Amino acid sequence: MVFANTVNGTTVTAGHILTLFYHGSSLPTSIFGDFISIPSTFQQLSPVSYIEAMGILGAGADRGFGQLFGASAISGSAGIGTYLETFRQWTEYVDRVKGSSSGIVLAFTPIPRSQIIAGRNKGGNIMDPPLENYAAVQVHTQTALGLQNLPDSVWTARKTLFKQ
Repeated sequence: MVFANTVNGTTVTAGHILTLFYHGSSLPTSIFGDFISIPSTFQQLSPVSYIEAMGILGAGADRGFGQLFGASAISGSAGIGTYLETFRQWTEYVDRVKGSSSGIVLAFTPIPRSQIIAGRNKGGNIMDPPLENYAAVQVHTQTALGLQNLPDSVWTARKTLFKQ
């Protein structure tokens, strides 16, 4: 789930993106029917290869914009309130940095225990997460075009966000 804000001056426009991948040749309506019937501005429902799936969100090769990335995690035992509080804190962050930004993203990526087990069975990785469900939380801030130096207020806002 990606919450994305485009910033034009001090005007923030929200556009949210949900990307789901299902391993199969078609989506079972018994599982996904209600979900895919939700009105949306764009849907792409088709079989794709793993390589094609990786390209769906774009190459991220914008030039002229600085990029700030950060990440954290939410325990699988955390309730919905933790996600809502994370969103609220991110919204405050957006308000603090919008004057120096052109785009700000908050993304939640669920990592189920089964995926961790599958990874360990194939040799694991350097992160070696605990053997429990969790959600990766990514924050991406794209600076305003041509901005050469970030104001201290942006660094302070980022520190505050990640501390929270």
